Amino acid sequence: MENKSNPGDRSNENALSELNYLHQVYVEQYNEVNKLLNERLNTLNSFYMMQDVFENIDLIGNSELILPIGEIGFATTQMKDNKKILMNVGAGFLIEEDIENAKRITSKYIAKESSEIEKLQKNKRDIEKALTEITYNLNILGNQ
Repeated sequence: MENKSNPGDRSNENALSELNYLHQVYVEQYNEVNKLLNERLNTLNSFYMMQDVFENIDLIGNSELILPIGEIGFATTQMKDNKKILMNVGAGFLIEEDIENAKRITSKYIAKESSEIEKLQKNKRDIEKALTEITYNLNILGNQ
């Protein structure tokens, strides 16, 4: 006797295969969005720390500071002029700014990062919704 499969079974298998593929794609997108979101959150945290330092720079005075040198080295130093700082504005460019301008620049960076984080969070929610729908459909097809 020849074993012929039901055409409906093949259609069901194709739908399952397609949903499994979509599920895999969305999981990869979800992981990538989470990675980008964590990077942005770390950057935002760094800007908040900078802002905090700028707000309290007068408290530093002539205190001894620890200056990082590379990944594992440190040197001690003193800040002699706490009215101006050097800021990295990207592409390796440093600019000298007074503290008030540095605060404004940092606030702009915070606003930009916050906006990007909101977009990523929306993207993450959209992906979660799609994954929920795909998982639901996979469960339905798998039980047929």
